[in-house]
Amino acid sequence: MRECIELACKEGEGDLVYLLDDRCFLMKCVTTCDLLKAPHAESAAARLNWTGVQTLPPSNIDSTTASTYSKPTEKPSEKPTSTYTPAPRVKPGEKGPDNKIAKSAEHRLLQDLIYSESYNKEVRPALHEKDVVKVSFSLSLVQIVDVDEKAEILKVNVWTTQKWKDPFLQWDPDHYEGISQINVEPYLVWLPVIILYNNAAKGFAGGLEKYKTKVVIRSNGTITWFAATQFTSSCKQNIRFFPYDEQFCYLKFGSWTYSTKFLDMTTSQTKADMSSYIKNGEWEVIDVPVTENKLYYVCCPDPYADITFTIHMKRKVLYYIFNLIVPTTIIVTFILVGFCLPPITGERITLNITVLLTMTVFLNIASNTLPSTSDAIPLLGDYYLILMILVCFAILSTCIVLRYYYAGPTRMPERLRIIINEWIASFLFFVITRKPKGKGINQWCGKRTEQACYDCDETNNLMAAQSYIVQNENNTAEERIALIEIHPKNPVPRVNGIQGQHQRVPLGAASSPMKSKSEPAINLTSGPSGASEKRIRRRKVSIVPKRSNALNTVQNRVMDGLGVLTRRVKEDNERGEIIEEWEFAAIVLDRLFFVLYSLTFVIPLLVFFWTAPTPKTSLVEPQ
Repeated sequence: MRECIELACKEGEGDLVYLLDDRCFLMKCVTTCDLLKAPHAESAAARLNWTGVQTLPPSNIDSTTASTYSKPTEKPSEKPTSTYTPAPRVKPGEKGPDNKIAKSAEHRLLQDLIYSESYNKEVRPALHEKDVVKVSFSLSLVQIVDVDEKAEILKVNVWTTQKWKDPFLQWDPDHYEGISQINVEPYLVWLPVIILYNNAAKGFAGGLEKYKTKVVIRSNGTITWFAATQFTSSCKQNIRFFPYDEQFCYLKFGSWTYSTKFLDMTTSQTKADMSSYIKNGEWEVIDVPVTENKLYYVCCPDPYADITFTIHMKRKVLYYIFNLIVPTTIIVTFILVGFCLPPITGERITLNITVLLTMTVFLNIASNTLPSTSDAIPLLGDYYLILMILVCFAILSTCIVLRYYYAGPTRMPERLRIIINEWIASFLFFVITRKPKGKGINQWCGKRTEQACYDCDETNNLMAAQSYIVQNENNTAEERIALIEIHPKNPVPRVNGIQGQHQRVPLGAASSPMKSKSEPAINLTSGPSGASEKRIRRRKVSIVPKRSNALNTVQNRVMDGLGVLTRRVKEDNERGEIIEEWEFAAIVLDRLFFVLYSLTFVIPLLVFFWTAPTPKTSLVEPQ
């Protein structure tokens, strides 16, 4: 039978060959070739495939006879799996199926393989319907071009390798001047149509249109397709720990139309090749594991095979610390500076509102880089939110401090005064000076009772009252002179029902505080001359009858004015002490809020860095 097949190959014609009674018969099929219809009875038969002879035994021949020719031995070199190679279909100098005359062995090979009428690129490369085409797929990650968190898209540069075997594209290199490999355009041969399932580029072609390289065909029918391309895939972002987040982006490759019944995908990789990887400034690749999957889909009864590459990467956080965290922390410290400003400045609320607006700007910058999702709140968002809440409370605290500082003449409640001005002030290391219960003008006199203080004030303010009356131009000269000369040596009952005794102020003692515009007319300190003394004596004699009435009138006026002055001084001092109490309470609250916010602003920083996941070391990225 071998000799029969070799004879048929030399002839270069025919579709079927069979051996009957030691005679070799060569048949040429018009439409279809059926071995069972050949008149060979118990003889051996074979179908000729001119791109590589494949022997097929008929059903009525035993396996022992068929085994002698059904499996040709494979040579160690890259030759066809079949021992028998087809004879050249196109002779030198003749036009081939492409209507061209081949001038090289490679051109003749293309005419015999690709442009042959017997080859159809739409036909799956399988000799039998039940044969499954095995496609080996591998990937090399070259660069992470961009990770668009807003659109949840990953853009990478990769090198892909696809390898499968086409039994219809085999030849004997000896017939073509030793050519064992050719490169052809991918549209000339059958392709497995391996696409990216989670493709996010415009126009869902799955990335197949990106392959611009030629396929490599070897003489044994092995086809290898090397391609360098850029894929854009969807990548769901988990922003819970942003900017300390780790992302898992998937590249799922598989056939869109062939199920595992016709095409199966395999890979020899456990991790993607990273030998040519270019480092990214924002992301660090931790690992790229590879998995083979066979999944069922609702559309089809048979499973579909795919190869999934999982890109596990983490974000480099240094950029965000120096551009978002550090500036925000520095700006927030101005809230603490605001508590150190005196409340009277009036710029504290303006400072706090400015800090709040600045925080809003930084939050807006961070939100522009994150996807619009409600699945999780980023860690940086939590940090900004807490700081904004603290700033709002700082503004509220400033309003409380200012309200206490400008509380007004209303006396502070006793319990509130004890809590703030004594307990909290002592806790915050304020020096507390205890004051007597009866707060008022009595503290000036050093006496406890109001009656004694009133007497003391009346004595101390007598000269001031006299000066007031003497300087009053509405009084008559007689009243002024009488007032100046008042010097009672005996106790005089107080006017208007006021108990007690008073002594007149001597002229010498009263001369100093009574300097006024009336002094040139009435000289109180120097002794009078002879003429003037006589005039004064005559004048005194003339007003002696009126002195008694004038004395009573002046004393009544003095005591009335003294009472008014005393009450006014007392009210002013009480009002001043009330204001001092409120201002002291405002200062105590200011220091209290300063301490509280100093501790509170540290807590978000600790939480931010403490809750961040532990950074992992890259397993595949070149160090």
